[in-house]
Amino acid sequence: KFKILLKDLIILSYDDEKQVELIGPGNVGTEMIINFSLSSQFLNDFVNSKMISLSQKNNLNNLVEYFDKLESIDENLKSDQWKNIREIVKNVLESLNLKNHKVVLDRSGEFFEAKLIDS
Repeated sequence: KFKILLKDLIILSYDDEKQVELIGPGNVGTEMIINFSLSSQFLNDFVNSKMISLSQKNNLNNLVEYFDKLESIDENLKSDQWKNIREIVKNVLESLNLKNHKVVLDRSGEFFEAKLIDS
């Protein structure tokens, strides 16, 4: 569950072209936010198992609250809304010490899959 959260965060931080490559066509913005919302439901579990600190949880909760307050999601991934989201997410990633991780598309199997790697 924790790796899924990290993967969702990293994808949120990428530029629009990389996001579309990893998520696929469609309502990419909405899908990324839904993915993050689902994976962020386990923040208390991550704190209890010492995967993240309370401070890191608070940073993640701030992002959850930011998304909750959005009246609508701009599907134009080049918009100012998405530039702002990427900056917020990059700060969260920095607080989690994840600047050296990335997500790549694994095309080795029958289905493409986004995978988290430490670079």
